[in-house]
Amino acid sequence: MKNEKKIPILLKRMSGKESDQIYLLSQKAIVLGDFLQDLQLNEEKPLAFVQRLLWLSKGFYTIRLQHEPDEIIGYSLLYKKNKSYYLGFCILPDYYYLAVIEQAGEQLSRLAKFCAGITDIKASNNIYYAGNEARYKPLLINSTTHQVA
Repeated sequence: MKNEKKIPILLKRMSGKESDQIYLLSQKAIVLGDFLQDLQLNEEKPLAFVQRLLWLSKGFYTIRLQHEPDEIIGYSLLYKKNKSYYLGFCILPDYYYLAVIEQAGEQLSRLAKFCAGITDIKASNNIYYAGNEARYKPLLINSTTHQVA
């Protein structure tokens, strides 16, 4: 992980017209969670891939910079595994900062509570780089479970 850097971000609901960007990002970004492991990126068209992500998730939001709201630097989603809900992230390596992930996690947790009534959300420690075999250190998030008040 890079040195800590405060970068203000915002989450925006993903739209179908962004499927090409989401598909490409999923092939070259850092992934936190295990929501992409069963999807085959090379065998699907971008729209079909994004439709499967939408089907697998409870909420799907793009991560953008506040000062450049048209640029997608990643995406976050809430997915269910077994009986628990998890935060999942896919973010470009240039923006792999704890502050960015924490902001996105906090915003997504609040959206989950407001939109779906989900208050118990876990964070996965599974992390990998979708672009090649390079490894990144896991983020040290304060807790593996987010309780939204």
